[in-house]
Amino acid sequence: MPLLDLSVEAQAANFELTDGPILSNMDRGRAIATWRGRMVNEHVSARVFAALIPQMMKAGLSASWQERVALMIQDELRHGRQCAAVVHALGGEPIATLPPLA
Repeated sequence: MPLLDLSVEAQAANFELTDGPILSNMDRGRAIATWRGRMVNEHVSARVFAALIPQMMKAGLSASWQERVALMIQDELRHGRQCAAVVHALGGEPIATLPPLA
């Protein structure tokens, strides 16, 4: 299965959690798992939108509609990087296995 590794992007974001409550190890682990799951979901959403582009081209949809979907792909990838930054800030590794492409 493919691996999603956003470690470099997460470090580059330089995101820090400074004013939050002190988390127990269990709560921190849960938060990391939740944000890592969100990171994967955002990336998977980008793959779904990306699969639409060739179909839209084949169907003859206008370039402006295709561009809108391309922007949605960009947004989902950015959201994935943001989630990875939170995982990193919580002390986790923003690395996860991706589900196979359908």
